[in-house]
Amino acid sequence: MVNINNQNHKIAITGININSDSSKELDKFERNIYEGKQYNISSQSNLEITKIAKNALKNAQIDTNNKIAVIITPDQDISQTEISKLPFTHTATSKTVFNAIKMAQKLLIIREVDTALIISNNAALVLKLYTDADKKHQPIYAIIDALTISQNTSPTAQSVSQTCQQSFNIAGIKPEDIGYLEICSNSIFSPNQLEIKGLVTAYQTSPTQLYCALGSVKDNIENNSISEIESVIKTVLCLYYRYIPSTSQWSSPKYSELWQNSPFYVDTQSKPWFLSTETSKRIAAINSFSNDNVAHLIVSEAPSQQRDSRYLSQMPYYLFPLAADESSNLLEQIQQLEKTISQSDSLSITAAQTYRYYQQHQNAAYAVAIIGRNHKELQREIQNALKGVKNAFETGEEWKTPVGSYFTPNPLGKKGKVAFVYPGAYSSYIGIARNLFRLFPKIWDSPVIENLYNRVANIEKLLYPRSLTALTKRQLEVVEQQLMDNPLSMLESEVGFAALMSAILKDYFRVQPQSCFGYSLGEVSMAIAQGIWTGFNQTSNSLNSSELFTNRLSGNKNAVREYWGLTNEEIKGEFWSNYVLMADVSQVKEHLKKESRVYLTQINTDKEIVIAGETAACQRVIKAIGCNAIPAPFNHVIHCEAMASEYDELVKLHTLSIHNRPEIDFYSASNYGQLNLDSEVMSHSIAKVLCQQFDFPQLINRVYDAGAKIFVEVGAGNACSRWISENLKEREHTTIFLNRRGVAEHTTLVRGLAQLFSHRVSVSLSALYEQQQPEKIYLETSGGATLISDKEMKNKVDFNKIQNQYQEVMVTLSSHYWGKFTMEEWYTSANFNGGNTQILNLPEYQENTTEIFAQTVSQQSIDKQINSGLGNDKLSKFIQSNSRKITEANQQNSQAHLAFLKNRKSSFAQMVKMVELQLSLNS
Repeated sequence: MVNINNQNHKIAITGININSDSSKELDKFERNIYEGKQYNISSQSNLEITKIAKNALKNAQIDTNNKIAVIITPDQDISQTEISKLPFTHTATSKTVFNAIKMAQKLLIIREVDTALIISNNAALVLKLYTDADKKHQPIYAIIDALTISQNTSPTAQSVSQTCQQSFNIAGIKPEDIGYLEICSNSIFSPNQLEIKGLVTAYQTSPTQLYCALGSVKDNIENNSISEIESVIKTVLCLYYRYIPSTSQWSSPKYSELWQNSPFYVDTQSKPWFLSTETSKRIAAINSFSNDNVAHLIVSEAPSQQRDSRYLSQMPYYLFPLAADESSNLLEQIQQLEKTISQSDSLSITAAQTYRYYQQHQNAAYAVAIIGRNHKELQREIQNALKGVKNAFETGEEWKTPVGSYFTPNPLGKKGKVAFVYPGAYSSYIGIARNLFRLFPKIWDSPVIENLYNRVANIEKLLYPRSLTALTKRQLEVVEQQLMDNPLSMLESEVGFAALMSAILKDYFRVQPQSCFGYSLGEVSMAIAQGIWTGFNQTSNSLNSSELFTNRLSGNKNAVREYWGLTNEEIKGEFWSNYVLMADVSQVKEHLKKESRVYLTQINTDKEIVIAGETAACQRVIKAIGCNAIPAPFNHVIHCEAMASEYDELVKLHTLSIHNRPEIDFYSASNYGQLNLDSEVMSHSIAKVLCQQFDFPQLINRVYDAGAKIFVEVGAGNACSRWISENLKEREHTTIFLNRRGVAEHTTLVRGLAQLFSHRVSVSLSALYEQQQPEKIYLETSGGATLISDKEMKNKVDFNKIQNQYQEVMVTLSSHYWGKFTMEEWYTSANFNGGNTQILNLPEYQENTTEIFAQTVSQQSIDKQINSGLGNDKLSKFIQSNSRKITEANQQNSQAHLAFLKNRKSSFAQMVKMVELQLSLNS
């Protein structure tokens, strides 16, 4: 017998479809899973089974040489007539989706078919051997590592546990390797008690850790018309896009006593799926529990996949870019946009069309970005823009709205440099960057992120706390304080977020700075984010093993005790404090002359400074000045002479080899000048910055005097942006921040891009818009497989000849096929139907071809020009008045072209894969 779980016979899930005859519905399903929203599954009668098959195979990019089997779960209300219409080599029915997967594995391994298609409940999976899919560079959503099905008329907790353990053994993994478990048959709000007991027993480890997230697609579905296939698709999508899905409205588990000492937790918000240092790939499991069997499926992510996604372009926060050389023309475009929006059925498509029109005028002197979430909001923004932009031209001042729309009559992109500003530590917070990896999935493969990955993964539990019960506001505050009290975790999260934002700006939007500088520890973020260093893991490991931030500068603060000549007996407990003062710098300096144990550590502006030192002495200074003061968010020692003893250790920890020297001017507060990108120079520079007073105004002025006018804060928060504006005051400049706590990161990013765009900075906005490309199919020619568009195919294919060829190449099952199945497999795959199936009727494509072609190619393009609302008014009127003549001319041209092709049809020897041809013609 063939071992279907052999490592050489891994099965890949290469295509999926749900509830739709288009990819947009699959996007909608995944989006609702990610956002924890409800999703409605259509009933079977609403969607033809052939359409489900068509789009699943299209999603899988199946080529022409495939022998395809379709397996349908028997609970579907599908007639034999409809099954016979399916254009595949053979069809079968199966008891459950998991039994269908077993059958598909066997079919693929014995090479009876090349592709297996499983259809159930308006959803479909496409399976291939992993080696075949990988060789042909087809998309691989996940790899099936193991599947165990236990037939039992009365499943018990023990049978659940045993089934799980068998799957672990087959996959060669430990239960703690699994990061997500999908409960297939029951909602986690109302689970089966026997299933819970069995899962807890199988997954329990010692000591108990919360390593496995729990979820159920049943909690996302509005009706009860669901089956196991939705659970499989959900889990596969989470693996593919590398996130742990949320369970909305979650508070606590039912039967809480059964979950004691379990490794499971539930997330109320989706989060990026970071790997622990002990695991090498993301692994998920799906458990099914019913009255007659238990199944446990283990799937893992496939390496080296291009995770393209339309999630970003479908976000309901649309940026409409307009540009012109004259104010009158710009205002006309805004007026025209109002008409276009009012007639738009799809704001995402209209935004993309607006961007394509802008690209023809991207060198214009002025640009305005109109932003909105829906028709009503956009219409309001446009009305405000008509007044605001006009007023901006008259006054010379920028126009912006709370929604995010922006215009400046004084673009600085051609006048000054763009400077990236990297904030210091202690701006991070719980939940930071939660959605960025889903919005920008290619960032997972960025070299900068790979450099930081292990360190960020280590602090993931602090950034996204785990719990089996929903955390209260008070509990979240406690967890956040734990994060704040851990200086190394704060530093690593700050560095990681700054690197992430830098990679997004560079890789997705092509924004390049001409200069960079950092606030305090922001210089470390700068070096990592700009790729100067690649060995941050080494530094981070050293920092975690060093006493620097445990006993020397934090904790007991032994460096200060030694500097002050104190013993542990003289001062017990916390004796050091940091305060932010709203006071004049010169006034503070004057009062500090009277205190030997208080230091002016940071000057943010001439009216906002930070002092640190002995708590009682700091309070005396504050009282003497009579100013407003608040405790700083951190309480470690930095930027003062009391830590001078740690200079050498700081140099040692930051001595890293230089990997890259970008053509960028880097500045440092060590000498308030340009930084030499030399390993030794940089290590001493950072040590010096941290051990001496930090003067941010001096650093800002130095960078500004060197030509920087656009300051982009690339990190957590917007404090640096505020300080830059307060220091530069009325001098010509602009500040842009990309993160603010409490505001969706996508929102702040789009607003920042709008400002860069209006200031005429070189920025590509393409990632914000859905890229519409013609559908492609494969034609088999004597020279091999050729990729052509659907439009080209309609002009090239001899349809009668191809239909006859299809009838000839139908493949039947071999007579000895059934001998390769065991009795158990016979039982689980009852009602298998082998042999030829009826080919779908091809649509008529004769005399009406010219009319269809002319209408689709000519009239649609004319309508697009007329309705776009973005072209020249005179041109639009001309086209409208002459559209019939243009159409007739194109029809004549198409007739001549068709006649030419008919004369050449005998020279074509093409074989088109049956499925994709039929699907293409029916689309």
